[in-house]
Amino acid sequence: MKQNAIICLVLIVATLVVYGQALRFDFVSWDDPLKVTDNAHVKAGLTWPGIAWAFTTTQHAPYWHPITWLSHMVDCNLYGTDPAGHHATNVLIHIVNTLLLFALLRSASNSAWPSGLVAALFALHPLHVESVAWVSGRPGLLSTMFALASLWAYARYTRRRRVLLYLLVVVLMAFSLMAKPDLVTLPLVMLMIDFWPLDRWCRQPADEGRLPLRGLIVEKVPLLALSAAAAVATLLVKNPPLPGTGSAESLPGLLRLTNAVGAYAWYIWKMIWPMDLAAFYPHPYRVSGQAWNNWQILLAGTLLLGVTAWVTRSGAKRYAVVGWLWYLVVLLPVIGLFQAGMHVMTDRYTYVPLVGLFIIIAWTGNDLLVRRRTGCKPVRVAALLVVGSLLSACTFVSYAQARTWRHSIALYEHALAISPGSALARYLLGIELEAGGDLDAAIEQWEQVVAIEAKHLRAHFNLGVAYRQQNRIDEAVRHFEVVLTINPNDAEAHRMLDALRMPGDASSGSPDRTKRGALLNPTP
Repeated sequence: MKQNAIICLVLIVATLVVYGQALRFDFVSWDDPLKVTDNAHVKAGLTWPGIAWAFTTTQHAPYWHPITWLSHMVDCNLYGTDPAGHHATNVLIHIVNTLLLFALLRSASNSAWPSGLVAALFALHPLHVESVAWVSGRPGLLSTMFALASLWAYARYTRRRRVLLYLLVVVLMAFSLMAKPDLVTLPLVMLMIDFWPLDRWCRQPADEGRLPLRGLIVEKVPLLALSAAAAVATLLVKNPPLPGTGSAESLPGLLRLTNAVGAYAWYIWKMIWPMDLAAFYPHPYRVSGQAWNNWQILLAGTLLLGVTAWVTRSGAKRYAVVGWLWYLVVLLPVIGLFQAGMHVMTDRYTYVPLVGLFIIIAWTGNDLLVRRRTGCKPVRVAALLVVGSLLSACTFVSYAQARTWRHSIALYEHALAISPGSALARYLLGIELEAGGDLDAAIEQWEQVVAIEAKHLRAHFNLGVAYRQQNRIDEAVRHFEVVLTINPNDAEAHRMLDALRMPGDASSGSPDRTKRGALLNPTP
């Protein structure tokens, strides 16, 4: 017990070292206004009308997630629109997730130090900064919290086999899916941990809590039904993309498949070398009209097949099989085959999938130590130095990466330093520059947006408004005409264009400010 308490205390302190600074961060204009600061239902706090809205709305998100709405409402009850409180909630949930992951692995495997290393990598890895430092990253945090709690309850159920424990598993999984439906693969994760570390698989009839594969699958039918319901609900609720903003589904199937293969390998590389991380990674097809290079796909495919062959070979460690399948399966719903959006990858999608790779790292290291006698002092010292260096590097890089989320300008400028071809980052930076009174700089950013994406409706509209404010009527007319070419039913563009074409009335009317908001579409 003392050992577990020390590990938990270290995990909490280390997480606060990285993310304590978030309490000084502002909201950013990417999704935060839609989710919190400009959302009247959320700002009103937890009220009966607000609760009803949370469970019935299909707006402001590409999926149904009432639990997330309720958490933002509670924050508004507690903190109003003070960003410090909202960031503090994110940090607290991340700490809870870290402790839940440690408790799950410690309980299921009876191995404290490998479990602690997995939890430490989860807490401190730079790829997880986006989920924690961004207020609108809340859905992934909440979904993970309930999912890990469900897995922990499931591990308890496998030992005691009580109906109430199974119901708790179901309820917690339902909450996870109502926070964000990405973890629809959770029943498959339960099947994996049945193999290792719970060791419940057997080929003979049930014996001492073990079941054949068929029995284990039947045991999870209610959970699989929940996953199927969440998947169907997501397909029904998904908001269509705005004209001229595109979606992943608009890409040819082969491009989505090659992007998925490339993304699987890219996430592994970024886990190993987490540098040049940004909020936006534009899809190469959207920037250049091309997908990944053939040699990149060949290299990525070879890596995936090679690791799969390694973990499935005769004599492979069970933890390696489970860790690799965890990574592949949990990442599948958001790898680019199904989800909306034109991003090629995004850091927040690694929040849970990387746990599988962390398991492989931690238990492989543990095996190497055991093989070389843990009692050998030089080996133990060397192992401590390696682990300490690894976690120190993660802490340093994560701290620096978190600072890029301190306000909108810092976020978008950093993203553009990493990916100059990101139309979304340039569009949002233009919004911030205009709000700060620098209209010329905003125009420069939006002109670069339409150079990257010729049919970017929002950028063309904003350019029309900006040029009208500068009395550059011909340029304003040209951009409003492009808007109407993209979306002939755009009433606001029609109104603005009619006003410009009326002699002596070029300055009449004012644009709908909501049309120029900071979001193209709700972010998945």
